[in-house]
Amino acid sequence: MTGEGAPPSPAPPPPPSGLNGSDYLLGFSSLVPFLGVLTGILSIVMGIVKIKRGGWKLVMLGAAGILVTVALTVGATYWYRGVMTADSGPVQEAKKEMTIGHLTTCLQAIEHHRSIQGKYPETLQELKQANPTLATTDTMVFRGTAASLVDFIYDPSPEGNSYFLFSRGRDGEAFTPDDLFPRISPEAAGYVGYRERPLDLTTFMASPVPATVASDPVSITWLTPREGEAEAKRSGKPQLIDITAEWCGPCRRLNAEVFEDPTHASRIAKAFVTVRALDRRREEGKNPDDVDSVERKYLNRGFPTVVVVRPDGSFDRMVGFSGAGAVMEFLEKNGMK
Repeated sequence: MTGEGAPPSPAPPPPPSGLNGSDYLLGFSSLVPFLGVLTGILSIVMGIVKIKRGGWKLVMLGAAGILVTVALTVGATYWYRGVMTADSGPVQEAKKEMTIGHLTTCLQAIEHHRSIQGKYPETLQELKQANPTLATTDTMVFRGTAASLVDFIYDPSPEGNSYFLFSRGRDGEAFTPDDLFPRISPEAAGYVGYRERPLDLTTFMASPVPATVASDPVSITWLTPREGEAEAKRSGKPQLIDITAEWCGPCRRLNAEVFEDPTHASRIAKAFVTVRALDRRREEGKNPDDVDSVERKYLNRGFPTVVVVRPDGSFDRMVGFSGAGAVMEFLEKNGMK
């Protein structure tokens, strides 16, 4: 029982009003990309706890921070896919250089294998057993799926004394102008077992011709300008250089009516070292150095241009395409039988 003189009981303190500085610091930190996902969740939780004191502001800031991260992630994903699937640009140039580097490293490993084992490996997998970190995947073909994980094309001779190695290039198809090859210095070209072409072209085609058909026509294997010059010196044959461009309609007609015609292609492949210089200025803004060198050396003024370079270095050229007959007449005039 309380006496009349006793002081009254103190009233409970009122709850604090509003949010303090640390609450706002937490809320605004959720707007930081990626890191803001965690602080955004904490802001939402704290906002719900303090909902009667303005906590809805924390909830809104936390949700906004999470949305910022989601938006940036989606945008970055679409940007990455667009860059990686583009036909040209700095990323594709970097992929090409990386692929050529991997090819060159593979070539060095293949040569090292022969120095130890006495012959070249039968497969790239045999090579990787000795060197698990060796990059043999064709990065130009990789599209982000398991199905696109394939190795470089490797073609050793049955005797194990030579081999052919290359990347299918951006289009994923073998023996097209965008194929890539290892870098071999002129000094090394004389003692490595690398061949400039496969032993059997049909081995790598989608529908190989049966080996029993001996009368099939010979098809053309296009070399790069660097490869063509080396092969011409080795074989003593004249070079046929096709200076062409993907966007050029007459170039496509020349290819279809002459170079892909079985009869014409057989004669051309037997008479010449066949070289293709693919102009990329329209697509990429510049040409590879070897293509620029060819166009300057042989005075290219239009597409297509067919150049025959004789073993003594003299040359003759034909600009434009006026029919298969005219092209074959030009080649016959320059030594084709």
